[in-house]
Amino acid sequence: DNDGDGVLNSQETIDGTDPNDHCDLLIASQTVPPDAAYLATDCDNDGLTNEEETTGVDDPFTQADPNGGLTDPQDSDTDNDGIGDGNEYLGADGDPVTNDSTDPNNVDTDNDGIQDGTEIGLSTPQSADTDPSIFIPDADSSTTTDPQDADTDDDGLMDGIEDANQDGTVNSGETDPNNVDTDNDGIQDGTEIGLSTSQSADTDPSIFIPDVDPTTTTDPLDQDTDDDGLMDGIEDTNVDGTVDSVETDPYNVDTDNDGIQDGTESGLATPQSADTDPAIFEPDADPTTTTDPLDQDTDEDGVLDGTEDVNGNGLVDSGETDPADPCDFVLSNQTIPPSLSWESIDCDGDGVTNAQEIIDITDPSDSCDYVLASITLTPTTLCNG
Repeated sequence: DNDGDGVLNSQETIDGTDPNDHCDLLIASQTVPPDAAYLATDCDNDGLTNEEETTGVDDPFTQADPNGGLTDPQDSDTDNDGIGDGNEYLGADGDPVTNDSTDPNNVDTDNDGIQDGTEIGLSTPQSADTDPSIFIPDADSSTTTDPQDADTDDDGLMDGIEDANQDGTVNSGETDPNNVDTDNDGIQDGTEIGLSTSQSADTDPSIFIPDVDPTTTTDPLDQDTDDDGLMDGIEDTNVDGTVDSVETDPYNVDTDNDGIQDGTESGLATPQSADTDPAIFEPDADPTTTTDPLDQDTDEDGVLDGTEDVNGNGLVDSGETDPADPCDFVLSNQTIPPSLSWESIDCDGDGVTNAQEIIDITDPSDSCDYVLASITLTPTTLCNG
């Protein structure tokens, strides 16, 4: 064994390797112990000596510490993720002290679906030994994710689920693995897609907000899922994925089903987001007045808001009654029971409560239509009929 590489000269002749070059060999042909010179050499120039790569024992004269790991001394990128073996032990910052090393035998150390080299931003491999049929270059090396953390942004979604084609860039249709809220609507991506538990143990529970109602979802790429003009995170005020009693539904353009959109009822003349579809959104034609998007009958007169505001534009147009005025109504349009407070008042000022007029079958909006014996209040309007 002239070169001390552990392969007999006769075998090197058969293998077609140089018996005088201890870095020109087939590892499988080693049959005798290599000498100290071979062991101290770094044949593949990956920052690890041949001995470190074959025994896992650290050489104090090299920066990287294999810490028991075995790699191929003839291949500077054993797992073909684009990162040199020695650099995987050193980590992306090149500092052997910090705990950011990756596994040179595993193309995807954190098992999130994205290769280590892609996660640290490699558009080209660090080594000529890297197999290009395996390595996936980063299509956007200006952004990186953590190859040690399967959920870099802690939104509950694994990085490789967010970056669906695992190419390191945020493509159309993908959420951003570096942004807990890709569409910036106030609700986390994982919450929007209905995650009640995170997809990875790496997710920080102090950041992730689980979806309280995973049966309903919103679009993590659309700030206004229902296109009512209100951003999802404004509708779901505590951003927990469920529609609480005081919240409008970010997946329903008309939460109270009264015929007027939530944004219109809230007084929006323009939508809060550029994501809102103008073909759906109905701007409020009179934002100085509003109705309650959680109450079908804001003024409690028994007539639905959308029946009073027939065209649902937020303005009291000619021929419409005012959904915010309990005494502006058409009696025949009452389809739900009016409130007790409405029943106790006297809309037409004839001294008879609305409730009593309904009993008497008189018109509570006509001061000349009443039963004299039913007067219990002081009349405020003179009948001119």
